[in-house]
Order: sequence, then C-alpha cells, then structure tokens
Amino acid sequence: MKRRRLLFSFVLICCLVIPSFSGFSFSREGMTAHAYDYFENNFYFDVENGEAVITGYTGTRSNLVIPSQLGGYPVTIIGEEAFYYRVAGNPIKKVTLPDTVRVVEDLAFHSAGLEEIVFSENLEAIGEASFSRNELTHVHLPDSLSTIGSWSFHMNKLEEVVLPSEVTIIYAAAFSNNKIDSIVLPEKLTAIGEEAFAYNNLSELTFPDSLEEVWGRAFINNPLSSLIIHNADMTIKNHVFYHDFIFDYMEGDHDPGSINIFGHDPSTAKDLSSSYDTYTFYDIKLLDEIKDYRVSVSGGTRYSTAEAIASENYEQADTVIIVRGDGPGNAPNVVDALSASGLAGAHEAPILLTHPTRLLDDTKDAIRNLGAIEAIIVGGDGAVSPHVEDEISKLVETTRRVRVEGGDRFSTASEVAKEVLSINSVDTAIIAGGNALVDSLVAGPVAHEMGYPILLVGRSVPEATEKLIIESGIKNLIIVGGTGVVSQSVEDQLNQLVEGEVKRVSGANRFDTSIAIANEFFSEAENVVLVNGVSFVDAVPASILGDPILYIRERSIPESIETVLNSKQGYRAVGGPGALSDLVLVDALLALAKR
Repeated sequence: MKRRRLLFSFVLICCLVIPSFSGFSFSREGMTAHAYDYFENNFYFDVENGEAVITGYTGTRSNLVIPSQLGGYPVTIIGEEAFYYRVAGNPIKKVTLPDTVRVVEDLAFHSAGLEEIVFSENLEAIGEASFSRNELTHVHLPDSLSTIGSWSFHMNKLEEVVLPSEVTIIYAAAFSNNKIDSIVLPEKLTAIGEEAFAYNNLSELTFPDSLEEVWGRAFINNPLSSLIIHNADMTIKNHVFYHDFIFDYMEGDHDPGSINIFGHDPSTAKDLSSSYDTYTFYDIKLLDEIKDYRVSVSGGTRYSTAEAIASENYEQADTVIIVRGDGPGNAPNVVDALSASGLAGAHEAPILLTHPTRLLDDTKDAIRNLGAIEAIIVGGDGAVSPHVEDEISKLVETTRRVRVEGGDRFSTASEVAKEVLSINSVDTAIIAGGNALVDSLVAGPVAHEMGYPILLVGRSVPEATEKLIIESGIKNLIIVGGTGVVSQSVEDQLNQLVEGEVKRVSGANRFDTSIAIANEFFSEAENVVLVNGVSFVDAVPASILGDPILYIRERSIPESIETVLNSKQGYRAVGGPGALSDLVLVDALLALAKR
C-alpha cells in the first residue's frame, strides 16, 4: 500500500509543481485502505459508528449505482482508493452516488475511467485526487459541498464546471489540466490554491468580493483576456497568470497578448499583467455603470431579451406581433420577422419571439404582462405551428395570422406590407435581400419609425413583390445592402416598376451597412442600439426601440462603429453578456461623446 501511495505521489511531483498552499487530503486517521471487514454485492466495506465505508469493489459494471445501504448500514463514505485505477481493466464509465454519501476520500476514483458522475445532494467533502485522471467533460457539484481537495479533478477533459455555492476554498491543482473555458467563482469563496485552474481555456475571470487570497500559478497557461477584481484588499501571489511556466512542451500554447483588468488599484493591475505584452486597466465602477445601458434578463435567452425590450417600451399593449426566432445565432430562422418591424410600428406593438413548436414561458409571460388582447402571427404553420397558435389563443381574445396559404417568404412579406399600407399612408417601401438577413435587419428601425413596409427580393424580383409595388402605388424604393445582397440586375428591374427614386444604402460589410442606415435615416439621433452583428437575432425585437441599430462584435467594437459612438450621447445594448460582453459595453461607454 505504502509503495503504491509513494509511487502516485512521485508521479504527481513529476507532472506538476507541488503547491505549498494548504493541499487538502481526506483520509480517516488510523484506517488503512482495503482493510476489509465486510463484503456484499461485490462491495468491500467497513462499518464505523453505525455507517458503512466502501473500501473496494470487485464487480464489472460500467454504469455503477452505489447502493445507499450495505449490511443494513447507510453508505456515507467512499473510502480511500476504493475504485482506484480501474482504467486498465473493467473501467467504470458512469457512477451514481446515493444521497447518503457525505465524503469521497483521497484517490477514491483516481483513474477509474469515469466519463460521468451523478453526485450525492448531501456531499460535503471531496479528498485529494479523488476524481483525477478520468474522462469527465462536465461536472455539476452540489451546493452542499464545502471542501474540494487538491488535485481532485486534475487531468480530466472538463469543459464545464459548476461550482457549489457554499465552497470557501479550492485547493491546489483541483481543476488543473482540463479544457474549462468559463467558470463562475461562488460568492463565498475566500481562497484559491496554487495551480487550481492551471492549464485550461479560461478567457474571462471574475474574482468575487469574498475572495481574499489567490496563490501563485493558480491560473497559469490560460488565454485570459479579461479579469475583474471586486475585493480591493485581496492578496494575489506571484505568477498567478504566468504563461509557459516550467513545462517546455507547453511553450507557445497561449499567446500572452494583452489583458484587460477591472479593479480598484492600477498598480495591482500592472503587477498582475507582468507576463502579458500589454494591459489595460479599468475602474471597476464602470461595470456598475453599464448595467443601466443593457436591455436583457440576467441569464436569459433571446426570448427573454424580446420580453425585456417589450416591457421596457410598453406598460400595456393591445396587440403583440409573434414571429419565429429559433436557430443558431449566426443563422436564425427569422426570415418572416424581416417584415414584422413595419407591422409592429403600424400597430404600436412589440415583437415577441417563439419557438416554432412550443410557446416558451418568457413569451407567455410577456403576453400576460402586457395585457394583450390581440396576437398577430407572422408566417405559416412551418414557422409557427398550430399548437403554438392554440397556446397563444388561450392568452388573448383574438389570434390571427398574416400569411399566404402555401406561400413563401416573399409572399408573406407582401401580405404583411398590405396590412402596413392599409394603416400607414406612405409611397415608399424598403427592399431587402430575402437570403441576406443580417444586412436586412438593420432596416427594421426605419420601417418601424417611418411606417415603411419591407419587401423581399431574391435573384430576381418575385411575382408577389412586383404585384404589391404596382398595385399599392409605391413610388420610391430603398434597397438595403450592397450588390452582393441585392444584385444590380434586380435593382434595374425595380427601376422599371416605380416612377420615383430607387436608392441603395449600403456599406462595405454588415457593420458599415448599419452605419450607412444610421447616417441616412437617423442623422440627428443622439442614441443608438447596439446588437451583436454575428449572432444577430436580437435585432428583430430591437427594431422597436426607436433608434438606429449598430452592429458590433461580442468582445470588440469595429473602428468605424467606435467613430460613430464618438458623436453619440448614449446607447442601449440588446442581449446579455453572452451576446455582448461587459468589456465591450465598457469600451462603448468610454467612446461616447459625453465621456
């Protein structure tokens, strides 16, 4: 036994620098692992104070459910090395710990072959290297857990870790050598040990106000670009973020680049950034200031963002516009929504998003809270299913669709345009590319504020679009986007259909097109609306905010957009930190003319 423990310790020493910060180990004094007293159903176990302690396992199950009782005694402890090094034979792929288990001791599941763990909801402590060297990718630790031992999850394949709310110390190397790309440090955390999160993929990090100590090399070799420090008096040891420390084969893994540090003391930021090429210090008070600029729900989705926009702009609304809003952020299924902004303006109604086959709670809540009487659904059954329509009907007095039976996106847009023109007396329409959503969506505020309908074109002018232009007496057309969005040949066709002007408003890319729209139609606007120009679904409900939409990136502002912000007094940022990071909103705030 001692030889095996000595060998393991030697391996750990060779694999990482041994931390000096309170390495936590959990084993019962006076007990020797595998000093078997009892055997039942392939489990060896001891009995202490009327409770069972599992000390070994001879079974072959790959999906193992630990029993809550053995020999009539509740199983409360998984003993030291109980499932040690099973990866060489009969690995355990998944283990379920009963809620009776309070402690997992040192090396209990080291190299067991684990890919998944279901934890006890009453787990209190995890010992040294208890789950190290496995194949785990996701770990959700229960809130009952207060102690996370040294090397406990070292060298897995973790991408996601949810830490318990009650944990106060994360010991040395606990989550080192994984693939974790984001982590939320709990509000009661007071200390982080050496190399606790070393060699991961963390790019952003927030130290909570409770955090008092971060020990050396705690976050070495992470591609950190943003750090937020809430506690002005916390102690941070040397080389917390040092790159390429000790391991030659790791050199170059993460380009030191630059780091942005939010804190109280610029000199602290200078010390922390010693291993970076450059750094930028921000006063942490800016993070509180940007909260007033964001339109979103904490931890929310595109659906809750639409609800937030609606509630901010309408205390009560008789009518709501419902459009499909699912799909990946960079290619959302919002083609029918392109024309909805004009309809929303005509009815003085907010735009709400729905999944095509189910009505989500955020949308239900918005309809109820607004006191809506009527819901107008844009699109056919494929966009919004009859089941969703039935669910909506239970919340309002009347529900109707704006669509053409058996039609396509072009005929749907034309049908919406008819209704807009029946309310608004205008002779101008907006032309958008039916296959280029991102450019077209920035025209939404124009349609909403000026009452213009939006019509769609493809490689040619569709019959439904042509018929609407001729029969409704449209005289002027505004093309949104360059020739890659609406071709020159289509523009030539459109010129044959109207007696007035066909004007194109575009830029070199989606960001510059948003600027062109803002300059053309909102030149006097003091405020703008910021939307992620890559994951752009939030532009649909944002069209009702009354100001031009400018596209930015999640973590950076294009230089051309920053120049526009220099002349503005304020902005509204649509979406949560997953859409637009806190850092990018701080940069936007500092770019405003009033700063």
